[in-house]
Amino acid sequence: MSVEDKANTQDGVNTPDPSNTEDKGGDGNDSNTLTQDKVNQLIGKTKAETAAKLKEEFDQRLNEALEEERRLSALSEKEMKKELESKRVQELAEREKKTLLRENELDARDALEELGYPKPSRLAKIVVSEDKNAQAENIKAIDEVIKQVAEEMVEKQLSGTTDTDFGGKNTSGDSKPEGVVTEL
Repeated sequence: MSVEDKANTQDGVNTPDPSNTEDKGGDGNDSNTLTQDKVNQLIGKTKAETAAKLKEEFDQRLNEALEEERRLSALSEKEMKKELESKRVQELAEREKKTLLRENELDARDALEELGYPKPSRLAKIVVSEDKNAQAENIKAIDEVIKQVAEEMVEKQLSGTTDTDFGGKNTSGDSKPEGVVTEL
């Protein structure tokens, strides 16, 4: 065993020499390193794109705020107070509308649940309205339509008739197959 081989052997286990760059079927680079490099590049690219997007959004909002500040500073004190009050009233009205819609959606969900509908929250989103009377009418209308359709489907099943297939042929079994002689 040479001195070099002894240096690479530790406790009887042969360890590879990290400085050895012999070609062992590769180009000297580990395939995992290339993959990790690509992953790092993709992550870096994604981070850069996200940072650029966030910076752009921030700059836009900052510019809008500065423009609003400039506009308000150009107004007299009385006009500025009036403008700020108007903006506050508008924000409160929007918040109140959202709260009202959430409350009405909960009420609609409760009403639909009382009527026995599964997944009432999905139906509640359809019938919800700012006006409680209009919402009650929506619930009544959808209840009538669903019950009518269900009744028609039950009657159809009980009568024994079925729909026609996509080719336009009756699949109820009433018609005779083509090419079969039934009487002589």
